Amino acid sequence: MTTDHSIPTERPAAPGELCTCGRQAITVYLTGLHGQVGYCGLADGGARATPCPFCGEHTTHLTAWGDPARCPAYRLRPGGTPPACSDCGAAAGADCAPYCPATLGAEDSR
Repeated sequence: MTTDHSIPTERPAAPGELCTCGRQAITVYLTGLHGQVGYCGLADGGARATPCPFCGEHTTHLTAWGDPARCPAYRLRPGGTPPACSDCGAAAGADCAPYCPATLGAEDSR
């Protein structure tokens, strides 16, 4: 199996993009399985009291083996704000040029 390291796997989060724990994200990971997933930088699983900020459930979401899990109702942009860039998913107002697949290598083609 080969890996294309030129394809970005993360980007800076834009205002309003949330971590799976409900906090403001600082990084957004671009995944194949789950799409774009925000991360706040704190690996504490949210360490929050319930209810869940996405579904309102009063229990902590867990995997089948008991580890913290992301809520099935998680959305990176809860208000449904559409991304400004269809190539990388950056939110409106975000500068995606440093990591966007559409702009990477653009200088080389001039």
